[in-house]
Amino acid sequence: AFEPQHGHLLQSANGGARFSIALSNLPPSPGELRATMGRTQDLWLACGAGVYHMDLRHRHTRRCHAIEAAEHIGFGRGAPGRSYPAVYVVGTCGGIYGFYRSVDAGTTWARINDFEHQFFSISCIIGDPRIFGRVYLGTSGRGIIVGDII
Repeated sequence: AFEPQHGHLLQSANGGARFSIALSNLPPSPGELRATMGRTQDLWLACGAGVYHMDLRHRHTRRCHAIEAAEHIGFGRGAPGRSYPAVYVVGTCGGIYGFYRSVDAGTTWARINDFEHQFFSISCIIGDPRIFGRVYLGTSGRGIIVGDII
C-alpha cells in the first residue's frame, strides 16, 4: 500500500493485519500504485511529483525524470525483442500533458497522442497484454477509447 501523507510504501506479511514500512523515500503526494504484470516485487507509482519505479527485492527506488507529473499508469505487452512490459502513463513530460509509453522500463518516453486527441477526464490507462502498442483509456462519460500504433 502507498501512504501518501508521508511517502511510505507499506507491506504486510500477515494478510493486512499489520503493515511495516518497505520504502520511505517516496514523495508525499497522492498517487496511483501499480504492480508490474508478470514481475514480483516490481512496483510503479504515478503521482503529482512524477513516476517512480520500485524494486522491492533490492530495496531500490528510481524516479523517471522525464515525467514531471503523472495521474495514471498501466502496463501492456512489451515491444518486440523486449522482455519488460511496456509502461503507459497519463501525465506531463517536457511541459506537455498527454499519454506516454516507455519500452525500456521508464528510461525514455514517447508521446502516443496529439493535441487533437487529449480526451476529457481520463480515469485509467492500460496496454493490451497480448498486442504491443494497443492501449485502452478509461474516460468519464466517453466510454473506453482504444488506440493502436499506426
